[in-house]
Amino acid sequence: MRTLAYVADPLCSWCYGFRPTLERIEARVRVRYVMGGLAPDADQAMDPATRAYVQRAWDAVEARTGQPFDRRLWTEASPRRSTWPACRAVLAAGERGPELFRRLQEAFYTEARDATDPRVVLDLAAELGLDLDLDAPAAREALASDLRQRDAWGVTGFPALVGDGEVLMAGWEPAETLLSRLAAAGWLP
Repeated sequence: MRTLAYVADPLCSWCYGFRPTLERIEARVRVRYVMGGLAPDADQAMDPATRAYVQRAWDAVEARTGQPFDRRLWTEASPRRSTWPACRAVLAAGERGPELFRRLQEAFYTEARDATDPRVVLDLAAELGLDLDLDAPAAREALASDLRQRDAWGVTGFPALVGDGEVLMAGWEPAETLLSRLAAAGWLP
């Protein structure tokens, strides 16, 4: 069975906006998650300019996709510009990675839980019964491997879909446009 690669980041707002379309694709074809690694580890909260940029992105994603956002995150937490801990968690979760990916999105975007904080990431994993080590060498190497694969494919924007080494989508697209194109290319039954 053919497999589409989904290159994404659990804390990428456009990936969150793509979620309903992804679920439709996953119902029809096997999908392998490849972490895109939007932002490296950081300990400091986002600076005001970055916060404003990300908040504008949330507005754009909500307007284009209809996905809901809980903006309390911006008043109740101090998010970092750091997504690699969440990416490592998804990879460390193995077969349950897609489930954790979705849980991280839900918590960050609809529950105002700061999934840029590694402690929150571990709490969310624990809610699913997962005991993860985000700093384990295997988790770090898994992310490094995914980042090398992302670069080898030439993916620079998320979400992206790659099939047989060809980038089929780079950046969010409307569901019907994408699904029609994937069906025409033989990717969807």
